[in-house]
Amino acid sequence: MKKLAAMLFVLGLVAACESTPNPAAEAAPADQTHAYGKKLYEAKCGTCHELYDPGDFTRTELRRAFKKYAPKSGIKRADRPYVEEYLLANAADAR
Repeated sequence: MKKLAAMLFVLGLVAACESTPNPAAEAAPADQTHAYGKKLYEAKCGTCHELYDPGDFTRTELRRAFKKYAPKSGIKRADRPYVEEYLLANAADAR
């Protein structure tokens, strides 16, 4: 019984760390989509480390890091494209 309670507690913590999907962002213009991605980046990624300036990295470096760390970030799978698009649009080689 204690193991079940502990497991439910951990699942509750994991669920609480997930971001809330934003259906409005799906139909939003690029500026709003990037703003939503930036908001998620700041809220989720900033909890584990200092926020890095995407302009300090290439698109390839950002893709590699995002692929590795996004599953650990608490960002829902449906919201990950917004964060990735924000990062890639602001990469050093995107300008």
